[in-house]
Formats: sequence, C-alpha cells, structure tokens
Amino acid sequence: MPRGPRLDAPGVVHHVWAHAIDGCDLFLDRDDRRDVVARLSEVLPDGGAGCFGWTLMSNHVHLVVKTGHQRLGTLMQRVFTGYAMRFNGRTGRRGHLLQGRFGSRPLRDEADLLVVIRYVLRNPLEAGLVRSLEDLERYPWGGLSALLGRRPPLPFESVSDTLALFAADEASARSRLRTWMEGSEPAGRPDAPLDALLRQVCAELAVLDHALLCRRAVQAGLGVVDVARALHLSHAAVSQAARRSSSDK
Repeated sequence: MPRGPRLDAPGVVHHVWAHAIDGCDLFLDRDDRRDVVARLSEVLPDGGAGCFGWTLMSNHVHLVVKTGHQRLGTLMQRVFTGYAMRFNGRTGRRGHLLQGRFGSRPLRDEADLLVVIRYVLRNPLEAGLVRSLEDLERYPWGGLSALLGRRPPLPFESVSDTLALFAADEASARSRLRTWMEGSEPAGRPDAPLDALLRQVCAELAVLDHALLCRRAVQAGLGVVDVARALHLSHAAVSQAARRSSSDK
C-alpha cells in the first residue's frame, strides 16, 4: 500500500526516525557519528529548521525537528543520503544503507511534543547503552547534555525553545526537565495562573492588554509556549509583546 503525502509545512514539528537496513549498524565508530552531527549542524540551520531533541543509536536515529523554509524531505535527504554515500564509499559497501525513506510523524500539540522529546532523549537508557539518568546526561550522541547545560549547544539544537516548554527561566526549566525525564511528574504548567493573571489585568484596565498580560505571565514564570497557546498568539508575538511592554514602563 503506497504511503500518503507528508504534512510538510513551515513551523510544523515532526518526530523523525531513520533505521539501517536489515538491522545492521548505522555507525561503525565515532567518526561516523560525528559526520551525521556535522551534517545536521549544517543542513538544519541552512533550511531554517531547529531540533528539540535527538539521539544517535547503533542502528537508527531519532530527531524532533521543527521545519523552516525548507521542506522536511529535502532536509533529511541532504543529511541521510549524504551520510549513506560517505559510509558506503568509506567501507566499500554497496546498495541502500537505510531501510526505505525516513519515517516521520507531525506532532499534534505541546503535550505530544513533550512526550516525544522524553522518548527520544531516553532511548539510550531504555536500550541499555547507559545505566542511569546521570549517565544519560553525559551521553555524547544526544541532546540532553546541551539542554541541561553540560555542554554548549550545537548549531542545530533549539535549546532555548525546548527549555521554554518547561519554564521561563533556565534554572527552573532544567529542574523540571530532569523531573520529566524521570517520568515522575507531567511537564508544562497548568493554565490556572495565567487565567488568574488574565482576570487581574482585565480588572485593572477594563480591557485585555496583551502586551501587559504577556509581560506579567512571563515574569510569573509561565513559558512563552503556554502563554501563546492560551492567548492564541504566536510564540514570537508573545516574546515581542512582553519585551515591548517591559521597555515602555
């Protein structure tokens, strides 16, 4: 049965995966992994895309990619086809390296995104490549170490946008991310604090002032993603409104 067309528009977040054919190793050594990381670092920023989470396993790859002006299919072709050609040329291998075209699924909402980020980042732990969450934080072929501040972000990693899903400030966001990785507490924040702020600002002004509400919400520790969803605004609009309202004081 033929596969249907992908939902592939700018700003859509996808869970992306690619498996080596017949379960063979996709990476033979650190140089192979470095090659994929280098390709992601070049291709994703060039296409206006970012990555919320990623993991390189022995025979497959997981990515959480938000597309930009270049289509997801084009981005992944540049990464995986280029890598497969180099791999085959270096090893003398012939034929396809990957099991068909890459797989992808557009994520429905923030809750779906958070679950997939955790799934992707925990892959080495679930597969037994590391023994503990502490070891996972030091795993060199995934995005968790950058999110927790253990190393500088790579060019393709959207660390700030990912942390904003958990809290407005980095320290709180990283604490909540660690808890989320343990699986002991849902991530994100309830809308109740934002509802209370909405009522307060409207009562003070007798009108909805989005800029003031955005600033108050961010100051209260709510993430840009939560505020944008509650007010039906874009993430950029919330950030700009909060900054503008603060500078007007």
